[in-house]
Amino acid sequence: MADDYGEATAAQQVGPVEIRVHGIGDHDPYSALGSPVFQELTPDQVTVADQPRPMPHRLRLVNWSRSNRKKTRTLLWYLAFPFTLMNVAAYMRPYVGGTAAGKVGDRLFRGLMVVPALCLTAATAAWLIVIFETMLRSSTLMSSDAGLRGAVAWVPPSILGMFIIVRVGRSKLRDRSDHPAWLIVVSVLHLSVLAATALWAATRMAEPSTAAGPVDLVAEPEAITPMIALVGLTTLAVGCCALVLALISAVCRWRTASNERAGTHLAGAALLILLAITVLHAAGSMLRVTVEEVLTFLVNWASSRIGTVASTVEQRRAALEAAGRDGYVLLPSPAEDGLEDAIRLDIIPVFFIAFVLICALALGIALYISRRFMSARAAKTPPRTPPRKPETALHSILGDLNSYLGPATLIIVVCTGAVWWWAGDVVLGTGAATMNDVLRFIQAGSFVIVVLLIVRRPERLGSALRAGFSSLADIAGFWLPDAVPLAGASYRPSLMAGLGKELKRPDYAGHRIALVGHSQGSIACAWFVSKELTGTPLSDQLMLVTCGSPLATLYRTFFPRYFDGPFFDRAKDNCCGGWHNYYRVTDPISSPVCNESERYCLDHDATEEADGPLYGHSNYWIDPAMTTRIHTYLTEPGQPGREASRGNTVPETVGAA
Repeated sequence: MADDYGEATAAQQVGPVEIRVHGIGDHDPYSALGSPVFQELTPDQVTVADQPRPMPHRLRLVNWSRSNRKKTRTLLWYLAFPFTLMNVAAYMRPYVGGTAAGKVGDRLFRGLMVVPALCLTAATAAWLIVIFETMLRSSTLMSSDAGLRGAVAWVPPSILGMFIIVRVGRSKLRDRSDHPAWLIVVSVLHLSVLAATALWAATRMAEPSTAAGPVDLVAEPEAITPMIALVGLTTLAVGCCALVLALISAVCRWRTASNERAGTHLAGAALLILLAITVLHAAGSMLRVTVEEVLTFLVNWASSRIGTVASTVEQRRAALEAAGRDGYVLLPSPAEDGLEDAIRLDIIPVFFIAFVLICALALGIALYISRRFMSARAAKTPPRTPPRKPETALHSILGDLNSYLGPATLIIVVCTGAVWWWAGDVVLGTGAATMNDVLRFIQAGSFVIVVLLIVRRPERLGSALRAGFSSLADIAGFWLPDAVPLAGASYRPSLMAGLGKELKRPDYAGHRIALVGHSQGSIACAWFVSKELTGTPLSDQLMLVTCGSPLATLYRTFFPRYFDGPFFDRAKDNCCGGWHNYYRVTDPISSPVCNESERYCLDHDATEEADGPLYGHSNYWIDPAMTTRIHTYLTEPGQPGREASRGNTVPETVGAA
């Protein structure tokens, strides 16, 4: 028996091979074998499960989550998250289609997306100046000395500028750029904005503010403190860009009713850029509060124990108060805001909460109207025989996305702008007594939230945050930071290089290969096959299998410039063994890749039976129909090649696996 096992194992070291690529999130090395179904023997104590189903052919597991953690799960990556959102939005370019109008529209979109990206850069430099100044003032190291204040104005933008220069240099050196020329152009623009922000901060520190309490937003704009003015102007500029995108999206959807996806990507871009500027300002405000609270506590703690330090601290604080505005750069003083020990900037997280509530309300109403009066999906869905699990709510929400996202986005942008303007007028015009109480509560809440995010406690909250952020990192990190040079790093070049190295192993030569990708792994596999295999011998050996794939629901919808017809044609042509896609209606993000008129791949409905276990987005690896099809291809007699597999190159859509 042992000898038979040894012979079988040795036989699997050569010959046909199945290569699996997992999806988003943290994965163990063997997670692509499938998750066993556990059965409780005693409640919450003892469980039992069968071993994962062994494959009768050679199986290799590509794990990219560990390398991804080094690129997209770092502190700097999360700090750059608003820029990463902006970078993803910049990749939502319209489909060109080879027409002059398409090319003009693409150029206008790219030009329009430069504006919010530059606003983010200017706002980030200003917030870093404010946080740096808060650190110095809270530790009583700040003074009215012009040299020190000049350093405060120039150091943070200079650090961001050096990061951009290093990023561009590495991209050019390693040839890791989708748009190298555009990367240089936008980098020069961002460097110019950083220099202008530093220069503005250095000149503003010599100008005393006329503010001394509540301000009328319309009648007294000159009395608004510099940082509040910058927050308002950058948000207004990004909001105007979002409004333009939302209007174009609504018009496209109205004029091209036959195209279900028309304009949806523009609505998605509008929401992302608005979310990016809101997250940036809210995070900047919360970080400033946290830095101030921590340093003030430490200084007071040290002062209470060392008399010399206490005396020095009091002297420096008295000197700062006597200096008035001359002791500040961009950070507003409480006296300027007419407050006691807080500043009106600290209320910005409330604007973020208002934006989230407006988004939830508008999307919910639009979805209800769409499904109640406009959706024809139920009429298109054929009866399911044998009976299968019903659709999940999230699956149907994504299925109807194209019908409601455009109008909902327009409502969100308009309502958010109106609410923010009203709230800004209230915040600036409210007297000290009320604002002091409100801001103390908000400061305490901001401090607690930041601490919870850092320590990730309680444990359940920490696990949820870690899973949520890792999923966002896996999705956003697919795109190279070409449009926004301060965006987080991308894992795609490393993953593509790893797949290429694995598929080109000498022992695979002349043998059949099944490349299987789940979830985000299916995006990576399809991208590799479409972009990297054209004209290579590997395409004669390969069968592509995607399962739980968001290719149609998300990527084809929101990134039509990159996941267009030619992309799918190349993917189909570059795998002579055919392309098979498995989906479930209980899976929130998967769907058929092809519609009625397309023949890119074979779509297989792998939805669970009504009386079987519910897997949803997971455990495609153990689906009997999929594993049987893969094994059948790998063990077919004869050598792989286009002539041998010609029957698979022009597939027909099927309804069930």
